[in-house]
Amino acid sequence: GARRADHRRGGLHDQVEVGPAPARFDDGGLAPPALVEGVRLFNARDFFECHEVLEDAWRAERGPLRALLQGLIKAAVAFHHAGNGNLEGAEKVLRSGLAQLCPFATWPGLNLDEVLPQLDAWLAAFERARRSGESVELESLPVLRLP
Repeated sequence: GARRADHRRGGLHDQVEVGPAPARFDDGGLAPPALVEGVRLFNARDFFECHEVLEDAWRAERGPLRALLQGLIKAAVAFHHAGNGNLEGAEKVLRSGLAQLCPFATWPGLNLDEVLPQLDAWLAAFERARRSGESVELESLPVLRLP
Protein backbone atom coordinates (compact mmCIF):
# COMPACT_ATOMS: atom_id res chain seq x y z
CA GLY A 1 0.00 0.00 0.00
CA ALA A 2 0.91 3.62 -0.30
CA ARG A 3 2.81 5.29 2.52
CA ARG A 4 1.75 8.66 3.79
CA ALA A 5 4.12 11.48 4.60
CA ASP A 6 3.06 13.19 7.79
CA HIS A 7 4.76 16.46 8.60
CA ARG A 8 3.26 18.93 11.03
CA ARG A 9 4.13 22.59 10.66
CA GLY A 10 2.91 25.26 13.02
CA GLY A 11 -0.23 23.34 13.92
CA LEU A 12 -1.02 22.62 10.28
CA HIS A 13 -1.29 19.01 9.24
CA ASP A 14 -0.25 18.17 5.69
CA GLN A 15 -0.50 14.69 4.26
CA VAL A 16 0.97 13.92 0.90
CA GLU A 17 0.61 10.65 -0.94
CA VAL A 18 4.15 9.37 -1.42
CA GLY A 19 3.43 6.12 -3.23
CA PRO A 20 4.59 2.55 -2.75
CA ALA A 21 8.07 3.05 -4.21
CA PRO A 22 10.40 5.99 -3.67
CA ALA A 23 10.63 8.52 -6.46
CA ARG A 24 13.92 8.41 -8.33
CA PHE A 25 15.94 10.92 -10.30
CA ASP A 26 16.08 10.91 -14.09
CA ASP A 27 19.21 8.73 -13.92
CA GLY A 28 17.21 6.09 -12.00
CA GLY A 29 19.07 6.60 -8.74
CA LEU A 30 18.39 8.18 -5.37
CA ALA A 31 21.64 10.17 -5.22
CA PRO A 32 23.03 11.59 -8.47
CA PRO A 33 26.51 13.14 -8.23
CA ALA A 34 25.11 16.69 -8.08
CA LEU A 35 23.01 15.82 -5.02
CA VAL A 36 25.99 14.19 -3.32
CA GLU A 37 28.09 17.30 -3.99
CA GLY A 38 25.25 19.63 -2.98
CA VAL A 39 24.85 17.80 0.33
CA ARG A 40 28.61 17.99 0.92
CA LEU A 41 28.61 21.75 0.26
CA PHE A 42 25.50 22.32 2.43
CA ASN A 43 27.13 20.47 5.33
CA ALA A 44 30.37 22.44 4.77
CA ARG A 45 28.17 25.58 5.09
CA ASP A 46 29.18 26.72 1.59
CA PHE A 47 25.60 27.67 0.83
CA PHE A 48 26.28 29.74 -2.27
CA GLU A 49 28.19 26.93 -4.00
CA CYS A 50 25.59 24.40 -2.81
CA HIS A 51 22.92 26.49 -4.52
CA GLU A 52 24.99 26.67 -7.72
CA VAL A 53 25.58 22.89 -7.90
CA LEU A 54 21.98 21.97 -7.09
CA GLU A 55 20.63 24.59 -9.50
CA ASP A 56 22.46 22.92 -12.39
CA ALA A 57 20.92 19.57 -11.40
CA TRP A 58 17.48 21.18 -10.97
CA ARG A 59 17.62 22.67 -14.47
CA ALA A 60 18.37 19.23 -15.96
CA GLU A 61 15.92 17.19 -13.83
CA ARG A 62 12.48 16.51 -15.31
CA GLY A 63 11.06 14.00 -12.83
CA PRO A 64 9.12 14.38 -9.58
CA LEU A 65 12.28 15.10 -7.59
CA ARG A 66 12.72 18.45 -9.34
CA ALA A 67 10.71 20.02 -6.49
CA LEU A 68 12.99 18.38 -3.92
CA LEU A 69 16.05 19.94 -5.56
CA GLN A 70 14.38 23.34 -5.66
CA GLY A 71 13.46 23.07 -1.98
CA LEU A 72 17.07 22.22 -1.09
CA ILE A 73 18.29 25.14 -3.20
CA LYS A 74 15.95 27.47 -1.32
CA ALA A 75 17.15 26.15 2.05
CA ALA A 76 20.75 26.84 1.03
CA VAL A 77 19.83 30.31 -0.27
CA ALA A 78 18.00 31.05 3.00
CA PHE A 79 21.08 30.31 5.08
CA HIS A 80 23.22 32.31 2.63
CA HIS A 81 20.84 35.30 3.06
CA ALA A 82 20.84 34.89 6.85
CA GLY A 83 24.63 34.82 6.88
CA ASN A 84 24.60 38.16 5.05
CA GLY A 85 22.09 39.66 7.48
CA ASN A 86 19.14 39.51 5.08
CA LEU A 87 16.64 37.91 7.47
CA GLU A 88 13.61 39.00 5.47
CA GLY A 89 14.99 37.22 2.39
CA ALA A 90 16.00 34.20 4.47
CA GLU A 91 12.52 33.92 5.96
CA LYS A 92 10.75 34.28 2.63
CA VAL A 93 12.84 31.78 0.70
CA LEU A 94 12.95 29.22 3.55
CA ARG A 95 9.15 29.33 3.89
CA SER A 96 8.85 28.62 0.17
CA GLY A 97 11.51 25.90 0.29
CA LEU A 98 9.84 24.15 3.22
CA ALA A 99 6.60 23.93 1.26
CA GLN A 100 8.50 22.12 -1.49
CA LEU A 101 10.42 19.82 0.86
CA CYS A 102 7.52 18.72 3.09
CA PRO A 103 6.09 16.24 0.58
CA PHE A 104 9.47 14.44 0.68
CA ALA A 105 9.54 13.99 4.48
CA THR A 106 9.62 10.20 4.13
CA TRP A 107 11.62 10.00 0.89
CA PRO A 108 14.49 7.57 1.62
CA GLY A 109 17.16 9.49 -0.28
CA LEU A 110 17.73 12.11 2.47
CA ASN A 111 17.12 12.47 6.21
CA LEU A 112 14.39 15.06 5.71
CA ASP A 113 12.34 13.52 8.53
CA GLU A 114 15.04 14.89 10.87
CA VAL A 115 15.88 18.06 8.93
CA LEU A 116 12.38 19.46 8.33
CA PRO A 117 11.64 20.16 12.02
CA GLN A 118 15.04 21.86 12.27
CA LEU A 119 14.24 24.02 9.23
CA ASP A 120 10.89 24.90 10.83
CA ALA A 121 12.77 26.07 13.92
CA TRP A 122 15.15 28.15 11.79
CA LEU A 123 12.22 29.76 10.01
CA ALA A 124 10.78 30.78 13.38
CA ALA A 125 14.21 32.07 14.48
CA PHE A 126 14.58 34.17 11.32
CA GLU A 127 11.11 35.63 11.85
CA ARG A 128 11.75 36.40 15.54
CA ALA A 129 15.12 38.02 14.81
CA ARG A 130 13.72 40.08 11.93
CA ARG A 131 10.87 41.38 14.10
CA SER A 132 13.12 42.17 17.07
CA GLY A 133 15.99 43.59 15.02
CA GLU A 134 18.43 41.07 16.49
CA SER A 135 20.99 39.11 14.54
CA VAL A 136 21.02 35.34 14.14
CA GLU A 137 24.05 33.18 14.84
CA LEU A 138 24.20 30.37 12.31
CA GLU A 139 25.17 27.60 14.72
CA SER A 140 23.84 24.05 15.08
CA LEU A 141 22.57 24.08 11.52
CA PRO A 142 20.86 21.02 10.03
CA VAL A 143 23.07 18.27 8.64
CA LEU A 144 21.86 16.53 5.50
CA ARG A 145 22.61 12.80 5.24
CA LEU A 146 22.37 10.48 2.28
CA PRO A 147 21.54 6.81 2.93
